[in-house]
Amino acid sequence: CHWIPSALAAMIPAKILGKKIILTLHGDDIRKLPKFLQKLALNNADFITSGHDDLIEEAKKISPAKKILLIRNMLNFDALERINDSNDLRKELGIGKQKIVLFVGRMAEMKDPITLAKAIPIVLKKRKDAKFIFVGQGVLEEKVKQTLKENKTEKNAVLAGRRLDVERFHDIAECFIAISPVQNVFA
Repeated sequence: CHWIPSALAAMIPAKILGKKIILTLHGDDIRKLPKFLQKLALNNADFITSGHDDLIEEAKKISPAKKILLIRNMLNFDALERINDSNDLRKELGIGKQKIVLFVGRMAEMKDPITLAKAIPIVLKKRKDAKFIFVGQGVLEEKVKQTLKENKTEKNAVLAGRRLDVERFHDIAECFIAISPVQNVFA
């Protein structure tokens, strides 16, 4: 299960079907859900993982008897080494030699792409050669476009949408942005 609400939904079917529940904690679930729901899900999970030390500590406070395995979120660096088409992607996106600032994630409040869109004018005051790429889709896509338009920064940003070739974007980026206020992606 990807987070606590999924584990809660899986409890009855898992018992009926004799299946195990593997729960991965990501942040919003352990930080915002009521403690009794957290405890119920953690105590009924057969195996728990997280990529974040702070979430593991929080989970251990709620369910101290459970063993929780740290599995970091990773990039496939081997895939990056195989990429030789960075100029092709730049051409596809209409990007020249600018320095790329990359956001990869759902266009959702939890990932907070709006804050990045609002920050673009501030960055451009110091780095006129910056180009911002947003990879992902979601409910805030139109609001990101609107923010870019209001700040007159549409030409400094590319909304690439949902992509299955994210490693190509990592290959051309100078900077990766993980701006979520509730997820410590590289903690």
